[in-house]
Amino acid sequence: MNPRTLLTIFFVAIVGLAIFLKPCVIKKDICSAYFFSYEKNELVFFKENKSFDKHFKREPWILGSAHKEQELIYDGKTLFDSIDRSKALIDLLSMSILEHLQQYYYHHWYGELRVMRGPAFITRGIDRKEIPKFAQNDIMTYDKTNWPKSFEKNIFFPHLNIKTITDSITVPKETKISYKLDGPSHRTEIRFNKPFWFDVRLNFKSRGSLAGLGHLTNILVPESVNDITFDETYKRQSAFQTHQFEIECKATFNRFRVGDPKMLAYREWVEGLFNELHRAYDWELFEKQIYDQRHQDATEAILRMAGAKDHN
Repeated sequence: MNPRTLLTIFFVAIVGLAIFLKPCVIKKDICSAYFFSYEKNELVFFKENKSFDKHFKREPWILGSAHKEQELIYDGKTLFDSIDRSKALIDLLSMSILEHLQQYYYHHWYGELRVMRGPAFITRGIDRKEIPKFAQNDIMTYDKTNWPKSFEKNIFFPHLNIKTITDSITVPKETKISYKLDGPSHRTEIRFNKPFWFDVRLNFKSRGSLAGLGHLTNILVPESVNDITFDETYKRQSAFQTHQFEIECKATFNRFRVGDPKMLAYREWVEGLFNELHRAYDWELFEKQIYDQRHQDATEAILRMAGAKDHN
């Protein structure tokens, strides 16, 4: 068989394999939200509510330390007076994602994510008991010395906590991290791309805003259930605005590296990353926690009343 025929057969085989091996794609969509007070002209977190306090205060990096910067002055105006609110909130959300990931990936990307809740604080990290030999040196760290300049488009980036090595993000070697902002729509993308291996994208976009707090009014503004008129209830609710956002997580893996131990490890890393972001940010999961907490509070109140009655 002559070389030309062999080359043709090889080319056809490669094309056939490319068609047969479809790209491996992992996707996860997350809905997140922020609440804005017209009266205070700032974000509000309803810390007096147990569930919200647990969600936002006990896990402060869910918001990102950058949320403290909302009181900063820009050209003599506060943040929400001087910058488009949708832009500011998407910037805040995307930076809080980075800050959240720092809690796990400051040393290595390989391993199982662990969350341990104590009475005073939450411990986070990665179980690295058995790092395969191929992954031990397959690391690249982004910190204050080499962070991509594209992130400077984010108004909160200068306040992101990347001052020490423990506040860095470690990814597989040769992975490029980038930040992209799409004009007037403020759609934002954080990308982790290792050529010929994987392409991970976190896309942030606004899903609109709603005057008031919707069905959460009776939980977050409890005065609205205390024998007051409908007009007063409406007035109380309309003092707020709810902003909803979608985080689209998508990872594409090179079809020709299926079966490679590295690719398997990279996929597990991405799956763990997506699952953690879903656990920490998804509103549907959080809302379930809200109602579970209300049920628990009601049960405890009944038990206390029963105990007091027996004591008397």
